[in-house]
Amino acid sequence: MDDYIERQAAIDALGERPLNWDDNEFDMGLVVQFDADRRMLEAVPSIDAVKVVRCKDCKWYETFYTLNGNEFRCCCREGTDRLRNSDDYCSRGERKDG
Repeated sequence: MDDYIERQAAIDALGERPLNWDDNEFDMGLVVQFDADRRMLEAVPSIDAVKVVRCKDCKWYETFYTLNGNEFRCCCREGTDRLRNSDDYCSRGERKDG
């Protein structure tokens, strides 16, 4: 579920835009716009992206009880019966697969 892109990948994508040719003359407006877009992307601060472990992928996420065919799941690491949604996460999550 990675929604992040690399800055250089975005800049490279800008360079792949089709160029307009008019009577065999290069459109300088596109070059100026590309340069402005590139400088803007280079100036945007990066985020400190930290991969999180969602409850559904955590080894501590277990079925607490079943009622009428519905599973109710919690984080057994916390030692409580607080129910968790599968997309929840915490700072102590550990992947099932290591």
